[in-house]
Amino acid sequence: MNKLRVLSMLALMICVCLFASSGQGLLGCRSAAAAETEAVKAEEVRVILTTEKALAFAFGGLTQKEVVDDILQRLNELDIKATFFVTDQEMRRYPDTIRKIIQNGHEMGVALRSQTSDTADGARKELVDLRNLLQKQFGVTTNLVRQASGAVSDTTRAAIAAENCVLVGQSYNIVQSKHKDYNSAEEVMPELFGKFVYSLMRGHIVYFRLDFYTNKNLAGEVMEAVKRVKIDNIAFSTVYDNPVINPANDTQMKIKPVGAILNNTQYRYTLPVDKEKVPYNLRSDVHAVTVNDANFLSVARKRYLGTHTVTEDDRVLGFARTAIRRLDKSGTVHTNDNVVFLSFDDWGSEAAISKLLYVLKKHNATATFFVITRTVPTSTNLLRQIALDGHEIASHSDQHKPMVVRDPKSGRQMPTQTKEEYLADLALSYQRLQDVTGDVIVNGKSPLTRLFRPPTLAISKMGFEALFETGYEWIVSGSYSSQDYVAPSVKELVNRLKYGIYDRRGRLQKGATIVMHMSDTSKYTPIAVDIMLSINDKKADSDPTKFKTGRLSDYLTEDYDQSKPFKKNK
Repeated sequence: MNKLRVLSMLALMICVCLFASSGQGLLGCRSAAAAETEAVKAEEVRVILTTEKALAFAFGGLTQKEVVDDILQRLNELDIKATFFVTDQEMRRYPDTIRKIIQNGHEMGVALRSQTSDTADGARKELVDLRNLLQKQFGVTTNLVRQASGAVSDTTRAAIAAENCVLVGQSYNIVQSKHKDYNSAEEVMPELFGKFVYSLMRGHIVYFRLDFYTNKNLAGEVMEAVKRVKIDNIAFSTVYDNPVINPANDTQMKIKPVGAILNNTQYRYTLPVDKEKVPYNLRSDVHAVTVNDANFLSVARKRYLGTHTVTEDDRVLGFARTAIRRLDKSGTVHTNDNVVFLSFDDWGSEAAISKLLYVLKKHNATATFFVITRTVPTSTNLLRQIALDGHEIASHSDQHKPMVVRDPKSGRQMPTQTKEEYLADLALSYQRLQDVTGDVIVNGKSPLTRLFRPPTLAISKMGFEALFETGYEWIVSGSYSSQDYVAPSVKELVNRLKYGIYDRRGRLQKGATIVMHMSDTSKYTPIAVDIMLSINDKKADSDPTKFKTGRLSDYLTEDYDQSKPFKKNK
């Protein structure tokens, strides 16, 4: 027993000495498993953070030469370059296929087979061997890695990070097991995308597996269908303006290799943005408006641009009737400038919003985008592009719950949330906008604003209090709602826009704030706005009916007061 104790103590002393000599001490005595747990792990890139109008096609499963040849032919005909992920077995067994892919100008990445290594070192060796094989056998160096199948383990993530490689996932996995024996793209397409996926978006990675379908031509047919139905529809294309006839029309989405998009640093950004680069007055923890019981009504009257459709008996709660009568109902900015404010509510797909951005850029027009922010985490690229184009970014809440609704049973106006719930919604909404656009500066101005548009334009005293408490400074409903989402035709929508911009005698309504939508259901809005702005552009500068588009935040300054009487020049 004594001998065992002596041996145990000697062993402990040796351990202490070893760790002491390494400079770690006893606290540095960690197991290999603990070290792996703490290792940096590569994040899977499923959507590339970029504002470049481009997305990527990626392919794997290269064992069937016939299918690969068909894909290569289709890609060449469509003038598309893509990324192909190859396993070690495919490199050894199908070298001619790999060479043909490379000769056609496509990008190569490596595909790890189902992970068998128990340690990060083992996974790292497998990755190093795989990259070395690609370089030695085909002269290609890559840092793009994909797991061929199955979940990506932490050891694999640690190995990829250690080798400074990029773990590539996908936004959409096109080939699904239930489609194995389908015969046509017409059968597959309706089951690939949800009802509300109108188009793909910039930064998306679309992955196709080529060794799965029974029909050898199906992968190629589905690829072409995805491009035709979910990508080509993004372009603004009319009989008078489309990318084919107008070189300035850059609305066609490009399909590029993953690495080409990742390495185009001109358009890349990080999330969340650096808070230190957000203007101080726009930081989420900085609030400029202070309200209390004594000044609440005066602050509300100053900072609320209402609408004539919200009355004492409809979509109002918590205000005394005398107070409601003193709130603005014009929705018009007080100004003698020949300015009109275009605004777009809600959110939409790349197909809807990209068209609006093109039309506005085409006419050098600015607008305000009131965003429902629950969509932001899946569409940050598009939101950031709106900001980079110089348009104003504003909130339309996170969950789009009105401040008040009418109870169908009692007929009374009722809140949809408690104040605490609404405070949380509003704070989250602004934080999401700041995290994506807060560091953007265009022409010396930040596109991020503290403007808010109430869902359904409904208002309540509690809602106003919550808005001011969370840092919002202006509540903007608008002078005219186009109801573009139910417009039956382009002609009808153009007439509605005219009605909002001009009075019955044809005079410009200076400071008019036009409410439109950026949703896919507002299908005529981009063309109608294009027609309206084209008509306006052709007018002489001396024409009193010619207007300019403005930024609301340039007019809603600290000394502006909506409650003060204002007389417009004739």
